[in-house]
Amino acid sequence: MSTESAPAPQGNIAEEQRPRIAVSALTTNLREYGLIIALIVIMLFFQYTTSGTLFKPVNLSNLVQQNSFIIVMALGMLLVIVSGYIDLSVGSVAGFIGGIVGPTTRLLRQRCTGSRTTSRHASRRTESP
Repeated sequence: MSTESAPAPQGNIAEEQRPRIAVSALTTNLREYGLIIALIVIMLFFQYTTSGTLFKPVNLSNLVQQNSFIIVMALGMLLVIVSGYIDLSVGSVAGFIGGIVGPTTRLLRQRCTGSRTTSRHASRRTESP
């Protein structure tokens, strides 16, 4: 009569696969969120090098005010693209708006001042001695 015993369990299989799954999930998430992680690292770097001025409310307010026209354009583009009607590039819209606003500003300035001059320097009066 032989007395063979079953081999002893060598640990939980799930515990052995857990490090592989964690490494796999880390590399997958790193690929998906790499740019966000890079942005956070850059922001933390500048926060440290500027002695904490980056995240001050005054600085954040200035950033929003200086980029407000881009934010408005981006929100408009988002509405157009999400609705699915047409796809426009932001650069062409910015160029088009710049081409419209330039002549309109000149026309409004001429109407408000009542002058027909196109140069700012020509409308100045210089006093002779």
